Amino acid sequence: MALFYRDDDVSYESYEEGRPTGFRRYTEMLGSHWFDWMRSGIVTTIGLLPLMAAIGVSVLATSILLLIPLSFLGGMIAAPFYSAYHDVFLRSIRYGRGTWFEQYITGWKQNWRSSLLPGGIIGILIGSYTFMGFLLYWRVTSIPLTTVIMYFISGIILITGITVYMPLSVLFEQTPKNRLINIIAYTSRYFFKVLSMSILQMIILTLTVMFAPWSLFLVPIAGWYFRFLVIHKLYDSLNEYFSIEELIQKKQS
Repeated sequence: MALFYRDDDVSYESYEEGRPTGFRRYTEMLGSHWFDWMRSGIVTTIGLLPLMAAIGVSVLATSILLLIPLSFLGGMIAAPFYSAYHDVFLRSIRYGRGTWFEQYITGWKQNWRSSLLPGGIIGILIGSYTFMGFLLYWRVTSIPLTTVIMYFISGIILITGITVYMPLSVLFEQTPKNRLINIIAYTSRYFFKVLSMSILQMIILTLTVMFAPWSLFLVPIAGWYFRFLVIHKLYDSLNEYFSIEELIQKKQS
């Protein structure tokens, strides 16, 4: 897969027409940017630590009163980092110029203010879902199968919303109402593609929790790969539906 070296002799900037697609593009992106994505993933993990700590403290204290304000604050802190993280991936896939750090700082500056409130809300949603999961895990009596199924379905819905929301929040300035409409419309049109990526992320998160705390050490080092895989699989459909590159070219010209 050309993970540790470039597998071609052509500069990516030369692709003005006939951009590689499918597995060829996957190997090119991976071979060229994997180290940049890993470094941006490490920085993003640092930004996520307050949210992770807030959820951990609330779960250990089994206090919903702690969970809501701490998750909201942690989500606000994490949001600019996570937005910049996505910005780096999207710029790389569009063959954007600049180093990963320049792209990260640009994404951070462009999105930090608009990401604070949505980040706080997403922090509460993630915290509440995690809190509920541990309550179910610690339950002494048996858990009904329907409860388990509904819990995982709600998790997939939450992951789907975040997965589609993040690229839109980075790429477009929209009202919350229009953004929600676009998320629903895009997800409906590419339902099975989005669902498959959400299920993949759900499996990875479940395995991470199951093998914690050892698996947590792999998150900053290897977590970038699954984020790239999701964005790589969805980008063409996002570009087709929202005309991303056409709008960017018009704005630049």
